[in-house]
Amino acid sequence: MSKMKISVHEHKKQESDRETARVWFCRHKDDDGIDEFAVFVDDYHNGYFGVYAHIGQHSEADPDYIAESKPVRKPKTTDLYKELTNVVGYDLIVCDTCVAEDIMGITLNVSDAMRMREKPEDYDLNIDNYQG
Repeated sequence: MSKMKISVHEHKKQESDRETARVWFCRHKDDDGIDEFAVFVDDYHNGYFGVYAHIGQHSEADPDYIAESKPVRKPKTTDLYKELTNVVGYDLIVCDTCVAEDIMGITLNVSDAMRMREKPEDYDLNIDNYQG
């Protein structure tokens, strides 16, 4: 059973009113299939992180559910990235796994080999220039 809670919010922005958000793109595979979603790493309330997925759109996810997820390779090329930037209207700062862990304060269940596949040019922020 998925630990993602669906709570849809109206979140459309006009071009002049774009919100900047730091996100980590990931996939979670279970018996129900594969969920691809963006975690808003600075959006933590009542024990859940804010997330966005095609189905359900703005929702919340349990940190354990997120920790079991795997990073999306080349997140800026995904339909989800395009939806968040072009339709919803975010200016996104895409975090790599190490930065996402540092900001969220959780350890993601990602192998060292998977971390090594992440290419710095696919992300906007690395731990060396993070200014909390």
